[in-house]
Amino acid sequence: MTFKGSKYLSAIVCFVILLSVCTIGCASALVELECSIGYDDQVTYLRNLPINVAITNHGGDTSGVIVVDVNRSTTQYDRYEAPVTVASGATVNVTLPIIITQKQSSYTVQWLVDGMVQAEAEVAAQGAINPYSLIVGVVSSDASKLSQLSISAATDVLKRSELWQTVDLLPQSIPSDLDSMRFFDIIVVDDIDLSTLTEKQKLTFDSWLKEGGLILLGGGAQANTTFPYFQQYTGISAGALTDAGDISETLMEHFKMSAKANGQRAMAVSLEDARGTSVGSPALVDICSVEDGFIFTSAFSLSEKPFSTWQMNNVLWQRILLENAQSLYNEKVELRNRSYYSQSENYYMNSKSITVPNTGATYLPVIILFLFVILVGVGTYFPLKKIDKREWMWVTVPVLCILCTLITGGLTNMLDLNDPIAVSSALVREDTDGNSTAIANVSVARPNAGRIKISTTNGSIDLSSVVGYSYHYDSTITGTEETTELRYQTIYEDDMASVALPINGTWSSLSLSLLNISIQDHQISGECYWNGENFEFHLQNNGNIAMPQGVIFSSYGYVTVDALLPGQSVIAVLKPVPAQPQATVAASSAQQTSPTLTPAPGGVITPAAETISNGYLLSKQQLSNYSAYALLDSYYKTLKEERTDLPSGSLNVMRNALSSCFENWPQFSENFHYMVFSDQLSEFDLFVDDQKVTRTNRLDLLDVELRYSPISTDGTVHLGKGSFDVYQAALDDLKAPQLGSMIPTKNYSYYPLSAMPIFAYDVRNIPDNMTLTAFDISPVYVYTPYKTSLYNYQKKKWDEIKTYDYAASTGVGTATIILPDLSKYTSEQGFIYAMFESTLTQTRNYEEIGLPILTMDGKVK
Repeated sequence: MTFKGSKYLSAIVCFVILLSVCTIGCASALVELECSIGYDDQVTYLRNLPINVAITNHGGDTSGVIVVDVNRSTTQYDRYEAPVTVASGATVNVTLPIIITQKQSSYTVQWLVDGMVQAEAEVAAQGAINPYSLIVGVVSSDASKLSQLSISAATDVLKRSELWQTVDLLPQSIPSDLDSMRFFDIIVVDDIDLSTLTEKQKLTFDSWLKEGGLILLGGGAQANTTFPYFQQYTGISAGALTDAGDISETLMEHFKMSAKANGQRAMAVSLEDARGTSVGSPALVDICSVEDGFIFTSAFSLSEKPFSTWQMNNVLWQRILLENAQSLYNEKVELRNRSYYSQSENYYMNSKSITVPNTGATYLPVIILFLFVILVGVGTYFPLKKIDKREWMWVTVPVLCILCTLITGGLTNMLDLNDPIAVSSALVREDTDGNSTAIANVSVARPNAGRIKISTTNGSIDLSSVVGYSYHYDSTITGTEETTELRYQTIYEDDMASVALPINGTWSSLSLSLLNISIQDHQISGECYWNGENFEFHLQNNGNIAMPQGVIFSSYGYVTVDALLPGQSVIAVLKPVPAQPQATVAASSAQQTSPTLTPAPGGVITPAAETISNGYLLSKQQLSNYSAYALLDSYYKTLKEERTDLPSGSLNVMRNALSSCFENWPQFSENFHYMVFSDQLSEFDLFVDDQKVTRTNRLDLLDVELRYSPISTDGTVHLGKGSFDVYQAALDDLKAPQLGSMIPTKNYSYYPLSAMPIFAYDVRNIPDNMTLTAFDISPVYVYTPYKTSLYNYQKKKWDEIKTYDYAASTGVGTATIILPDLSKYTSEQGFIYAMFESTLTQTRNYEEIGLPILTMDGKVK
């Protein structure tokens, strides 16, 4: 090439480069990004946060992708993206929910077209919300007037680590997806109408409330604005507005608060047609439960005097929540006080063990290979030998090889051998009211390595099991400018959420959870009660799905249940273990550990000889020493013997699924559940790299909570574990007990006997005209002697009703109980107070007891 030609070529290259730079510059100028993060430009960790992006297009119609990269650590980052189309001259608002796990100074938002950056903007938070606080979303025409609801460590009067952080929230900012809505623990609505929410926002708001949301509604002069939207839940309409006087005095008297009334008068409306429990007379607050959530409707405004200036206002709402939504509220506080946070109770188990059966077409390549071997061997050799042309095999064998290869390759491409596969196991829970929820655990695999994109059109994808969420408060600030490796990316597109994650190696599997999936019609109703010495379960299949053989697990044993067809009813029974001859029991140690449960006249079974068996009641000894997992082990042995049609992997999945359910059952309550496996319970489509997965297998578990009736057919009453709510209590100046806060019974709690702990039990659900036949208040796992006293309201003193002696040498405890006359020990509010003291001559500070549980039996006519 001549110098002159080189000069022309260089000029062309420079012109192209200059044109490209100008084009990029023009494109950048044609698209403008405005971004914000979080709520009030505040962020927190390990909860879904919104990145709000406004894309303004000053050029022609364009399509691209909004991308946000969020550093997960110094070595990995997460990517969130959404495809967007923007018309010429238009502005499109896009919200991407993200999760941050590390402190970062800023985040970069980019607009990509064909993979090229056309515009970008930096977004930075103005503040951080303490991740240990309850986040209170305030929806009001003037949210600043409700800032007094915030509770910091310095203003936590109750010293219970219940920190509240208020966040201003406009109606249009209320999330339209459930994961983002879970950002808020409490929603306060005052002087604003929520009927302007979109249908998607309304459905999300409804789901959030029913799964355990807490809502505080303000009344007063603006009640007619706030109440109508919530009337569908509470039934409340605003009545006449009147001067209610100094309501602070009434509320403090109700909650036994020691602060002085502030002397300020309030305007309040009457709460017409209220359905819930009221505070004050006339009602100042109505408490309405909505499935697992609560709505607290106040007759007065939350943002006007006296409560906008009352220094104890935050304590007021703490007291209201503690008294009326104790378990839920404490659960939220405990969740936030942990050093980590998980957004949902996912259903984790090894679904990879479920096998995907091959279709008949899968064996076609094997048949081709078999025919090839026959033709190459017998089919070619003998015919050629017969005509004495065996040298032709030098041609026929290669031809057959090429032909077999082409046919096999063609079949491989035609058949589904290289299609992705997926196995799943959904847990479908149904409560005693027939309400159902479902979570699925899914394992996906495909033949090639690299990044795999997983999508679903039904439900939402949860990555907790894949990436894990943890937060360390002292983590260092990391910037997005560091070179890091992409961990996962989430793609939001219409109603489909997709996630791309790395897979190492061919046919590697990846597990994740699907939330909010659809459920087939499977309605099962059931109840259980004592019938003489037997415990009976009555089941009715009200749905359209035939249920195979299932099992009922209870606190008294387990029993298998035959297949249950649509419209069919069945009765299952737990019976006492039949007695056996004494000689049989004492024959050998082997017989003592595994007795035969064949009815025999006379004799008894010693505790050492007891076993757990299908259809038989546990003895008192077993009830004290066996856990639900012992029932599971016994049932699993039966399951392996009867379900020989299932591979061992599926059997292990079944056992893990049952065990996963047991973990979520209350520890201090009696449990009654009908459980059955089926492949027809859940309904969802799964896509891998935008290809619908058709090679799949499913094993779903239905867990139905059965309603327990404490009154048997013969009038016997059994109020077992979990029948009575437990509260903390304390003594006043006159040594009389005063009610404290409810104690959550989900977790183990221990109390030092040196402090003489006092507990209160809500006994308002005791049947009328019940004659008491048995009574006990017992801690779980107690290894020290103690005595229990009940407060006698007639004598105004404590009466000893139980002594418990414990022999450390044998590990055996014995109790002596005086059957009390409940009328003497029940307060006007319907509570029994019990005090525990050590009976050792030298009390040591480390002696303690677990949470005491009240149980009682009786008889009604």
